[in-house]
Amino acid sequence: MPPSVQLTLDGREVPVPSADQPRATAPLTASQREILLWIRDHGQIRSVEAGAIVHAHRTLPCCSRYGRSRPDGIGCCKWAASDGGDALKRLMGRGLVRRGDTPGVWEAAS
Repeated sequence: MPPSVQLTLDGREVPVPSADQPRATAPLTASQREILLWIRDHGQIRSVEAGAIVHAHRTLPCCSRYGRSRPDGIGCCKWAASDGGDALKRLMGRGLVRRGDTPGVWEAAS
């Protein structure tokens, strides 16, 4: 099967990668880099901790730096675990992290 092509705005044809070809990845975001640094320093990260990092970079009004503003001392708001899990799944898609043995815990990919 011939490779697919698409037109650019100036009329040139460029190849379109197929689904089985690896895509060029965009650079890591500041929060992704910080999550990876946390894993390097601590050996693992919980989804809620990753979410607090993501929220700190978004400067959400409910979240201070690494949060810890909730009474239970975990995360920064009720969405921290969910948003952190999403960020970690994107890093997993790049092959940088994997799920740990404990639910909600992630570690560096080997």
